[in-house]
Amino acid sequence: MKLNNKNKILIFASVVFVIIAYKTTISKTFHYYTSYKNISEQLKNSEKEKKSLGFLYAKNKKLNAILNKNDFPKNSINYQNYLLKTISSLSEKNNLKILNFEEPEILSTEKEKIIHYKFSVEGNFNNALIFLNQLENKPLIGKLLHFSTEKKMDYKGNKVRIISSIVIERT
Repeated sequence: MKLNNKNKILIFASVVFVIIAYKTTISKTFHYYTSYKNISEQLKNSEKEKKSLGFLYAKNKKLNAILNKNDFPKNSINYQNYLLKTISSLSEKNNLKILNFEEPEILSTEKEKIIHYKFSVEGNFNNALIFLNQLENKPLIGKLLHFSTEKKMDYKGNKVRIISSIVIERT
């Protein structure tokens, strides 16, 4: 089987045609297909991000509703006033007298800032325990760090005074 010139030219022309077709159209098709895959992956990732963003937005809204419901102050400057107001209302409910409210102690560490609020109340021991329970049930107040009671005798009035010292920690 001999190849004549016409067949050689036909085979050569076919090969050249396939190379030209590949360079002009088929390579572009592969290029567009890979870019299509990349874009579709990006769209899937953006849909996941939109879902997670929506979830975070709903969570933020829910937490803000909880803070507004509990009448929590928006900034830390008003926190001390909020704490005083809460302590005053709870002490009035439990027939306790606020003796002192000291300036807060600020302890700074590398990671966080810890503030201790110290105050003392005077009254019945059972009322003081109820007062402490109500303070602990308000998680926005802070953590109850220390509680101590001291029994003092008032010799003028011949009465026993029970003074409870409380320290609340806030980070």
